[in-house]
Amino acid sequence: MTGSATPPGIWRPGTRAQPSRTRPTSRLAPRASSSREAHFPATIADLYDPETMPENLRRAHDENDETLERIYIGRRFKNDTERLEKLFELYTRMTGAKATGGKAA
Repeated sequence: MTGSATPPGIWRPGTRAQPSRTRPTSRLAPRASSSREAHFPATIADLYDPETMPENLRRAHDENDETLERIYIGRRFKNDTERLEKLFELYTRMTGAKATGGKAA
């Protein structure tokens, strides 16, 4: 990455969009949306209740998570701690915040 804080494979506003065949994220949202629509008229609260979440919706979100994690680090995160560490690292780089001071540059 030369001078850009955006991870490879992530589209940035103001840049030319890549063809969808090279953007694995282009197919993610429609998959989750289709899964939600299959359970109409269930509410978002109903659909995302951890105890009763429909299996196809859970699977769609798991596939989304895996794709995004592979974009960020090339594999699945080991755990939530590793995921949060990476997200905070990216946030710090993107906002120009100094790791010790927390103030944007």
